[in-house]
Amino acid sequence: MNTNQQAVQILADSFLHYPLMRFAFDTTDAHRSVLLQKLFNKSVAAASMFGGVLVSNDGHAALIWQTGKCFPLTLWNELFAGM
Repeated sequence: MNTNQQAVQILADSFLHYPLMRFAFDTTDAHRSVLLQKLFNKSVAAASMFGGVLVSNDGHAALIWQTGKCFPLTLWNELFAGM
């Protein structure tokens, strides 16, 4: 599993029971996990292109960001990232 895939999984797992995500994706935990992975896949892809992605050595934490010069993303950069 590469760094981006690890980050997607860590973030999806981290937000599985977050109240806002439970409200936005009002479904079973398994289905919410799939939807969160789809959401974070795009966010991680954009961060990878216009900022950075880090995963801790133990694989329990992930950090994604955009550089200041790329924030907010333009429409074209969002499309380029698959958003």
